[in-house]
Amino acid sequence: MRTILAIDLGTTLIKAVLFDESGKIIKSACQKLPLINIGKNGIEQDPFLLWETVKTLVNKISKDTAADAEGIRTIGFSSQGLSIIPVDMNYKPLCNMISWLDIRAVREVREIEKKFTARDIFHITGKKLHESYSLPKILWLRNNEPEVYCRTNKIQLPMDYIFYKLTGEAVIDHTMAGGTMLYDVVYRRWSKEILCAFNIRPDILPSIKDAGSYRAPLIRNTAEELGLSKDVSVVTGAQDQKCAVIGAGIDENTAVISIGTCSAVIAEFPAPVFDEKLRIPLFSFLKKDSYVLEAVVSTTGIFKDFTDGYKKTRGETMEFKPDKRKVKIYDYIYRKYIELEKKIIGWKEFF
Repeated sequence: MRTILAIDLGTTLIKAVLFDESGKIIKSACQKLPLINIGKNGIEQDPFLLWETVKTLVNKISKDTAADAEGIRTIGFSSQGLSIIPVDMNYKPLCNMISWLDIRAVREVREIEKKFTARDIFHITGKKLHESYSLPKILWLRNNEPEVYCRTNKIQLPMDYIFYKLTGEAVIDHTMAGGTMLYDVVYRRWSKEILCAFNIRPDILPSIKDAGSYRAPLIRNTAEELGLSKDVSVVTGAQDQKCAVIGAGIDENTAVISIGTCSAVIAEFPAPVFDEKLRIPLFSFLKKDSYVLEAVVSTTGIFKDFTDGYKKTRGETMEFKPDKRKVKIYDYIYRKYIELEKKIIGWKEFF
């Protein structure tokens, strides 16, 4: 039986799932990937641990489902975006991965503002100037770790880093490229204007392919290490939220809420649509000639940690004022949301 192995490179949880051709789950495994808080708004992750975690999960699935694992012919991905991994000529990481959660590049955002207005950068990239995106992180690296930057052969994101580990090819898709602030969202290519403005070599970035359209063979030695067939091919994946909404059935009449470490409300459009108030990011989508607006809330994961911790220490209920009734924690949060709903600026104002 032919099977498909899907790997999700989440922000704090790495997952591997084995599917049959009908989409039925045969086996799944997951493992946490810790965040490294270095202080002063610096958040990093260990790229070596990321690769070791992927290997551990794939090995677990291949050993636990030996018969089905023999049928694996394709590996696909979804991945967190924006985070950067500088690698040398041998594609070895030169430092920790700088997470999308890292917002230390404040001066670098100001550096960008000296060459592009907020509106100009938004209409090229679809993004509001912010430290979360890859361009400020690259400039921070060059300004603060010049020796690392000088030795950098490629700037990789988590998905193309793992894709290279498996295939020896540096390839990214449009949804991942779209989070770098180096990507022209209208023309669907690296922005020559931005690269030139900041003297960034074009060849420091991976080549861009459509998600699911490009496949490369698994390196023979890696296949043996993972307990997989040499006949396995690895397919370009996409940014995790974009993959999630495909699975949830997004179309031009249906917006989708995707919940993970962060949450996103995503709506699909047949052409680029720019929020003239520069609030909602625009991305190229997995579907060719299709785009999405993606409004993000970055605190969802910590909400789960809070509720799990509260239940462990104080029980399942909270007191809901003013009537002082005891309600379950999730009901309490929902009721507070209803109270505030009319004060929230949402999608209705935009449309």
